Amino acid sequence: MLKATDKERLKNLGIDIDAIIAAHTDPAEKDITVPDGMIYTDAQLATRDEVKLKDGEKVGEKKAIEIAKTELKKHAGLDITAERWGDVGKEIKAAINATGDDKVKTLQEQNAALLADKTSLADKVTQAETQLKTGLFEIGVLSKLPANAMGLSPKETFELAKLRGYTPEHTDTGVVWKKNGEVMKDPVTHAPLSEDKAIAAIWTEQKWTPAATPPAGGRGAGQKPSGDGMGGIMSKSAAEAAWKEQNPDKGLATPEGMAWYAEQAKQPGFDLYS
Repeated sequence: MLKATDKERLKNLGIDIDAIIAAHTDPAEKDITVPDGMIYTDAQLATRDEVKLKDGEKVGEKKAIEIAKTELKKHAGLDITAERWGDVGKEIKAAINATGDDKVKTLQEQNAALLADKTSLADKVTQAETQLKTGLFEIGVLSKLPANAMGLSPKETFELAKLRGYTPEHTDTGVVWKKNGEVMKDPVTHAPLSEDKAIAAIWTEQKWTPAATPPAGGRGAGQKPSGDGMGGIMSKSAAEAAWKEQNPDKGLATPEGMAWYAEQAKQPGFDLYS
């Protein structure tokens, strides 16, 4: 005999156990109603539900990835081909790094170009300053050179002196002359010769008359200041300021400016170094 609880469970499943028992004991065949479907154990149901959940998660993940790829293409221009979230992340990171590298490279190239321009400009400024200083120094030297028996101009005489090993050099104490790289010195005191005495010694050694020491102020001593009427200009800095005031659009390093400065430097007592 079946337990009452088992009968109730079978009844809940749609099975009429009494009809089955009656048919079983009746020698004639009987029709009984058997519900369609299958009966699952709790374990089978749990397994089935777990599989369905996983399958649903996979479908949901795939759909979410497709949506994400579409949005990334639309808003960021990224063509993502991965089918899993981990791979999607890797592709996004690679794309970001590539973009960043390109930007960094561009900035580095622009920075290098700017530095090159800055260096070029600095070199040009330095070159211009050097040319100006050299030109002003040479003008000062030329103003000190006396006449010579050869009838050469001061510039020509200066070039000839350099060819024969004589070169002037500006020092903290004034201008000294060198002969073949050695400072010309007083034969008694061994102190460097003053500019005027060095020039006189050169003229004597080379037999460029007159051999006497050039008068103070060089060639043109005692003459009135020449130039464009700017009297009273007695130093290099004053000459630079005066030229700039009168010629704001022209540099002193121009041929015209150099010629004007040379005239100012001929004045007696003109300070070439201040």
